[in-house]
Amino acid sequence: MNAQRAIAGIASVCLLVVAGCGEPTRPKPVVAGWLDVRVSTSAPDVGIVRMTLAGGRVDSATVSGVYSGFIGAPQGGAVPLIVIGPIATGSVARIKVPDLSVPYTAIVEEAASSSDYSLIATDQFVAAVLPIAGHASAP
Repeated sequence: MNAQRAIAGIASVCLLVVAGCGEPTRPKPVVAGWLDVRVSTSAPDVGIVRMTLAGGRVDSATVSGVYSGFIGAPQGGAVPLIVIGPIATGSVARIKVPDLSVPYTAIVEEAASSSDYSLIATDQFVAAVLPIAGHASAP
């Protein structure tokens, strides 16, 4: 009777081990692509915005529409971005990243008026980095 219980116990453990040995999970492929850097603001007359992008490596960047600006060298995992122009709510830049599954954030660090260069409170801005539908490899 004890031998039967031992065999039944071993058989149960073997079944659990075999059931747990399904097909191994495969890592998701890394997909590079473009992300949209967007700003929302209620402030009028915004002429320049200095932002910090964080989350991962940025391979390249381009400002959107009528804006000019530049992206700086990464500093401790953050990438500085300056956008110049009559800034309104919407897309201000696009960034190319090596892995679209990595979450990125954007923070407005400083902003100034285009008419008198006075600083604008950063709490008047909301920044976001969002995927661009259908853009896995081109801006």
